[in-house]
Amino acid sequence: KKIDGKKIVFAIYQSNNFGNNKYIKDIFESEYKGFLKEYEIEFRIVTKSDLKDDVKINAIYLLDIDENAEFIIDYAQTKEILTFCYHEVDIKKGCLFTLEITNKPRPVLNIYSLKKSNISLEPAFLQFVKVFNE
Repeated sequence: KKIDGKKIVFAIYQSNNFGNNKYIKDIFESEYKGFLKEYEIEFRIVTKSDLKDDVKINAIYLLDIDENAEFIIDYAQTKEILTFCYHEVDIKKGCLFTLEITNKPRPVLNIYSLKKSNISLEPAFLQFVKVFNE
């Protein structure tokens, strides 16, 4: 869902390396800024302390799964925020999505995390994802 009816805010989290966060943010801004032409897209670097009740973000990309990951994932589930993790093994920690890298990359959806949240996905989208249900 959009923030204030017009904006999608994508947050990037990594606890210990601001340089990596900035690098990823710069890539996203240069490669994907106009990707969804009908929406304004903003990329933001966040820390655990940024995640308060009034924060307005749509998705969090966790570059690493650390001691704050459980808090961030739980926070995201209660606020209906999508979570993406970098490593496929990290989806077991509760992230909603990761990417399976094969000759045909595709999103991997953690069905348990989806059920714990109030997030609903378009049924057509589910045809394109691999479902993680271990």
